[in-house]
Amino acid sequence: MYIPHTLKLDLYRRSRLPVDECIEIGLALTTALENLHEHGLVHRDVKPSNIIFVNGVPKLADIGLVANMDATMSFVGTSGFLPPEGPGTPQADIYSLGKVLYEISTGKDRQEFPQLPSDLREFPNPDALVEFNEILLKACEVEARRRYQSAEEMRADLELMQRGHSVKRKRAFGRRWKLARNIGLAAIVLGLVGASSIFVLRELKGNRPLSSSAEAQTLYEQAVYLLHRSPLEETLQAFTNLTKAVELDPQFVDAYYMMFEANFGHWAGQLPPHKNMLANFRWVADRLRALRPNSAQYHTVNSYIKFCDWQFDEAIEEVQLALKLDPKFPRAHAFYARYLMRVRGDAATAHEEYEAAERTAGSDAIIQAFRGTPYYLERNFRKAIEQYQKALQFEPRLSVAHELLGSAYEADKQYDKALDEYEAAEKLSDPNLEKTEATYKRYRSALAEKGPHEMWRAMLNELRQSPSPNVYGMARRCARLGDTNEVFRLLEKAYLERHGDMTMLLFDDCWDTLRGDSRFQELVNRMGLRGKR
Repeated sequence: MYIPHTLKLDLYRRSRLPVDECIEIGLALTTALENLHEHGLVHRDVKPSNIIFVNGVPKLADIGLVANMDATMSFVGTSGFLPPEGPGTPQADIYSLGKVLYEISTGKDRQEFPQLPSDLREFPNPDALVEFNEILLKACEVEARRRYQSAEEMRADLELMQRGHSVKRKRAFGRRWKLARNIGLAAIVLGLVGASSIFVLRELKGNRPLSSSAEAQTLYEQAVYLLHRSPLEETLQAFTNLTKAVELDPQFVDAYYMMFEANFGHWAGQLPPHKNMLANFRWVADRLRALRPNSAQYHTVNSYIKFCDWQFDEAIEEVQLALKLDPKFPRAHAFYARYLMRVRGDAATAHEEYEAAERTAGSDAIIQAFRGTPYYLERNFRKAIEQYQKALQFEPRLSVAHELLGSAYEADKQYDKALDEYEAAEKLSDPNLEKTEATYKRYRSALAEKGPHEMWRAMLNELRQSPSPNVYGMARRCARLGDTNEVFRLLEKAYLERHGDMTMLLFDDCWDTLRGDSRFQELVNRMGLRGKR
């Protein structure tokens, strides 16, 4: 019996297809749609079973459904492949094709769009699928006006990717150029590169208005985008954007708040106006207090200042007040979760708070990353790893997610993978790639030749040789090595220096073997921490 070679049959036999093959199929089908649309026709039911291979080339089948664009038609098509507005337009065909390419590239059902596979990191070329997904996201926009406006436009992006270029980079440049053109900031085109911020989300506003100035709003949104990245230049550019935004709209509370968040990450000591993280936090707090003292933004910033000053009870009271003022402010939920984990070892409530932040902020990569931290505190490292991987599906260049994933892999004794993630995070923040690669080559050699202890020893030596040694980090490596006396000497030094990471004593797994030691208990009590675990 003859069985036609359809794309649905290929999908059944192979589960999913390599990205390169998906690109080729996409090119053939966008060309076919382009020809149809040029002649005033639409297909109306693009799906895998309606795509047949003739001499190895994919063709659109079931031509009985093809109709004139302006014809009065009955509602036809297949659930899940149809856009919200229904069939009968070129944009509807493009939407359907996007769903087809989603199924064949991910192996997931169209109804699960836009989720990426949970095991994406295990794919032969995960970055290629993330890049390909950029095309699918645009093809399947809910609003037709935001989709590709023609099959030719979609084909151009597929051809760009086939040539080895980045669609994401092209779009980022396009956004930057549009911004520069509209508001005269040509420096943005020349200077945009990215930065990492621990709590930056794609959506800040919830149900609140942001700015009455469209120009200020555009600058703000560009800054939020930049703060998802890693190099210093983009953080500085984001801060420049925010400064201009508050000049245009002096009442722009969220822009001031975002200046606070810009100071998280690797570059906290290099940002204006004070080039000091805590001084900058206080500077933002002063402006928010003067502008809107009874706001969730002000009390959230003030809570973190209290936390940095080790005034933990006051920090919790302040963030609770922020949540009372605005229960939908995702940052307040995220900080509250963080305080509860670090100060009280409370993973259960932290789960609830991150879930609340996620409900308001959507599928933001930063929230997705920190959703994994309560699992880490519970020592459920496999679940934490799964959540950190999910965050990296949303934003592969999120350095904090790589750092968190590396920590979870190390705790789970998957040392090779831990080194991969630590190196990925460092490369996103340090422009000296050769130095980073050489360093991690030494770590891998030490691990391969003599095991994890030699790897930790190599890491400890690297920290000791640093111009500004991270005392807490050195103590962590000594704990891994079992050098208890050196651990407490270094922790006491970190305590006297008021090292910020000392608030991790209840959180980090490296201290688990020392929690029964009276010296550790005394230090935890002196810090004012009181864990449940």
